[in-house]
Amino acid sequence: WIDIYNGNRIGIAVNSRFSPHGIETISILDKDYALLRIDEQVDAPTLNFRATNRYWVDPQDGFILRSEQHLTPQLFLKIVQVRRDRGAAR
Repeated sequence: WIDIYNGNRIGIAVNSRFSPHGIETISILDKDYALLRIDEQVDAPTLNFRATNRYWVDPQDGFILRSEQHLTPQLFLKIVQVRRDRGAAR
């Protein structure tokens, strides 16, 4: 369920389905990562809105390093998260 306050549309049903799409190599700050891409098919029939959100997940622990998300029909967001390497700092 989502609320869109522009036009006071409250309690709009959103359906989503997640599906894995295999390992992809992406570069973040000049470092390559082998990440599992998961797509989310989003459908909000009341808004006549369909979109695909994408998440790139560390297969070791499920941490999402990158995502591309359609939050509403007018709002698209890209997020990149960085974290320390697992090894000791040198």
